[in-house]
Amino acid sequence: MMQVDAKEEWIDKVIELKRVTKVVKGGKRLKISASIVVGNGNGIVGIAHAKASEVIPAVNKAREKAKKNIVKVVAGRTIPHEVSAKFSATRVLLKPASPGTGIIACASVRSVLECAGYRDVLTKSFGSRNPYNLAVATIKALSQLRSIDQVAKDRGKPISYFIEKKKEDIGDAREDNKENIEGIHKEENRGESKEESIFNESQNINHKEESSKDHEEDNHQSQSEVSTESFSEEGGEKGSEEASRGGEEGSREGTGEENRGTEGEGSDKGEDDKG
Repeated sequence: MMQVDAKEEWIDKVIELKRVTKVVKGGKRLKISASIVVGNGNGIVGIAHAKASEVIPAVNKAREKAKKNIVKVVAGRTIPHEVSAKFSATRVLLKPASPGTGIIACASVRSVLECAGYRDVLTKSFGSRNPYNLAVATIKALSQLRSIDQVAKDRGKPISYFIEKKKEDIGDAREDNKENIEGIHKEENRGESKEESIFNESQNINHKEESSKDHEEDNHQSQSEVSTESFSEEGGEKGSEEASRGGEEGSREGTGEENRGTEGEGSDKGEDDKG
């Protein structure tokens, strides 16, 4: 248990305030239950809950109790690494965030993080949404954080080792990103070349279809011209045959009429001779 400085300024936030009842032999006893989070805004945070017959005594009692139940966590703008913790049926996940992100969390988790002094943190809660369980799970997750100084001390290596390793990891990650980007560009170029080849093939097919259509139209026109010429020749032959037939019939009719005229004249002469 840490010692509390009486002169230190504390930040306290009420995360839950509710009325509870206790059934006894004589009836029901009503009380107020208050859950309070306290912190100094610089890596010290604690939580507690207490009961009293009225609101103000319950809050004061919980505040004093929380000051006696504080823990020290890694201070800073954001948390040094990702961490998660579970309390009862609640699990909380905390992630570091870039400057200006703010605290993305529910009311209970936000109260704990603000009392601890963090400004940029991403959070996610799973399971039960009980405010007290969320706050306790958040404090457990913060107590698991380890700074680079603590890791270097535990492993017996200088801090520069981890910084250089981090730079190497960042360089490897950048190279991997470059390779991934180059691969994506190559795939895009391949896709574009495939699209161009498909487009060229489609154009060639369309050109071939158009040329075949034009060739068919030319053949159709030539066939139609040939048919019209043959039809005109057949019509001329038929006309000449009909004309020759008409002339023969006319000559036949003329000879018949002449014969009839000579027969009539001969009959008239015979009648004159009888008379």
